[in-house]
Amino acid sequence: MMYTPLRHLGICALFALFAGCQTGGGTTDSGEAGPNRRVLEALEPPGGGFEVTASLASRYRVGDDIRFTVTSGRTGKLWIVQVDAGDERSVLYPNPQQRDNTIRAGQPLQIPPARAKWGFDAAPPLGTTVVAFIVTTGTDRLDDVLPPEAVPGSSQPKGLSVRKDLFWGLARHTMIIEARKP
Repeated sequence: MMYTPLRHLGICALFALFAGCQTGGGTTDSGEAGPNRRVLEALEPPGGGFEVTASLASRYRVGDDIRFTVTSGRTGKLWIVQVDAGDERSVLYPNPQQRDNTIRAGQPLQIPPARAKWGFDAAPPLGTTVVAFIVTTGTDRLDDVLPPEAVPGSSQPKGLSVRKDLFWGLARHTMIIEARKP
């Protein structure tokens, strides 16, 4: 699976529309969901899945440090996927700096860990970014849960459909990335 570099990623979370935000390159985030964002907004675990919660702020300015605290109702593997204001998708976690994405049931997990030498900074494009916190159980992977076109670097052929017998959990949030005030 291919990963996007971590520093300077514009991160926000799910379901919010924020009309009129400026994105990088002088374009405007109209609040309309592009195809990548629509995939994450429509994503629902079969049978409701299990509880996953994530704590984060709703607004960040460019350069702000971004941290997540995630708790899962089940032990499994945590995947953090974002779609930025430009409708670009990336897997934030796991990543080359933190390959072990195990999360234990009922134990809050801070991402990045407290003493990590890596992190997430708010960065353009400005506007709404969708963040999904997905926890899979057993040997299930992210590309078992998401349609293949939604997973960067997915090795799953596009002609296959998503299995419906998976048991996984999901939390979504929306953050707004704003310009730093002069």
